[in-house]
Amino acid sequence: MHDDPTLDCQTCGEPVRVLTYAEQQQVAANPYNYVVYCRQHLDDAIQEGFR
Repeated sequence: MHDDPTLDCQTCGEPVRVLTYAEQQQVAANPYNYVVYCRQHLDDAIQEGFR
């Protein structure tokens, strides 16, 4: 069984969403343009910024 490629949280590795074929091509060409975080880690970073 082949899993669909996903964008994964940079902190915990949890999948954030499945990529379309076009997005897969874009990520392959420019991987550093696609850094993502899950909702929990994004909320934590926002709260940390307010301290």
